[in-house]
Amino acid sequence: MWPSTFWRCSSHLAWDYLLRPLKRIPVRRLFPVVVIGYMGNNIFPFRIGELLRAYVLKRNEDVSISSSLATIVVERIFDGLTMLLFVSSPCPRYPRCQPVCGSL
Repeated sequence: MWPSTFWRCSSHLAWDYLLRPLKRIPVRRLFPVVVIGYMGNNIFPFRIGELLRAYVLKRNEDVSISSSLATIVVERIFDGLTMLLFVSSPCPRYPRCQPVCGSL
């Protein structure tokens, strides 16, 4: 549970890093935008919260929606690679996991 909590709390820092070339936004103003996106993902289907996050960023910070969506896509790619690393990392240590990891 703690990796998920850490991941959610630190994701706005990763997005801040990706948004820096577009516009420097203080983390204090960026964190609510990320939380609104997570809320949207919990309420609406098909990860509409990501679109909501881009819209709120456009409304609050005047960053174009297409640019913020591009950073969201890059962030999700890194999230997927990180999850793949988490899933595959115990495989060499646990013999029972070998057949499952070998089929990936």
